[in-house]
Amino acid sequence: PNTNNEKYQRELDQLKSLVEQMITAKKEYYSAKSDTDKKLWKKKIDLLDKQIDNLVYELYELTPEEIKIVEESV
Repeated sequence: PNTNNEKYQRELDQLKSLVEQMITAKKEYYSAKSDTDKKLWKKKIDLLDKQIDNLVYELYELTPEEIKIVEESV
């Protein structure tokens, strides 16, 4: 990817923010007392995980075919 443009830098900033949110969400998940809270945090973690994946795919300019290969291999 072109690492010298503004779009790339914005995407990196967004990725950093999502990762920070993920760290917080995982801490909250592991410290949650009730099953309801755990389920809530698990949904948040799953959402953040998908957002991170999509942003990484965009950063690396993956095609839909390449994304399918990556997702099937995990």
